[in-house]
This record gives sequence, structure tokens and C-alpha cells, in this order.
Amino acid sequence: MVIKPFVFTGTRKPVTDEQLDQMYTIMRRLKDQHGYNRIFHGCAKESDRRAHLMAVALGLDRELYPSNDEQETWASSQRSGGTTIIYPMRPPLDRNHYMLDRAGTNTRLIAVPHLSVEEIRSGTWATVRYARMLKRRITILWPDGRVEEEQ
Repeated sequence: MVIKPFVFTGTRKPVTDEQLDQMYTIMRRLKDQHGYNRIFHGCAKESDRRAHLMAVALGLDRELYPSNDEQETWASSQRSGGTTIIYPMRPPLDRNHYMLDRAGTNTRLIAVPHLSVEEIRSGTWATVRYARMLKRRITILWPDGRVEEEQ
């Protein structure tokens, strides 16, 4: 089987119901219509973990990239249903760059920001900026439910 991953990054703050609806819709579409079969995420509380549960429900394989002990402990408890690979801890920004680099040129980034404007001091937005630099396809799921596609 050819692995076709997408990378997920999102807020550690509560996500909106509109974002949750779009997360599931987009992830299902990536799987069913575009052949994506694996999610890479950073194990952060809130949006990463919600995306993880959606990936399990959709039958996607998962690669987990924790950045601290709490995330590593959580990741270790998530080994059910399909393939789950847990990578060694890395600092958050290094980890996010590593996920995009590892996923390759044909990947897509799904970003779920906390606010409706780009922030300078935000791991989610730093990852989006890195994906832009790499010319990766990006899907931003805004708090009001709007979906913005780049590239």
C-alpha cells in the first residue's frame, strides 16, 4: 500500500462546532476522494486529539509526533484501530517542520486556528507559514466554519 499522508496542525484552545464539522468533512473527503490514508499530528490537546479520534473513526493510519511527556503519555494510550506510529519527542516547531518535511511534496496541511486572523506567535500559524514556504497545499478551517484553500 502506498502511504499518502496529510499533516494536521491546530489550536490547543477549544475549537468551534463549525471547525469540528469541517474537520470531519475535509478528512473524509481527503480519504474518499483523494486517497489520503494517513494523518500526521502533534498530539496537542484539543484540535490534534479531536482530529486523531476522527482519523480512527475514518480508518486512517496515524503518525504521532509528541513534543513533551504529557503528549507522549497520551500518544502511548492511542494504539488501537489501525496503524499508529509514535515518534520520539521533538520541540514543537521542529516537530511541525519535521512532519511537513517527512510527509513529502504531495501532502496537504490542514490548519485549525484559534482566531480569524493570522497570528505571529502561534505554532499553528508558524506551521502554515512553513508549508507556504515549501509550496504545500493548505486547507484552513476558520472558527466561523469557512474553508480556505491555498495552492
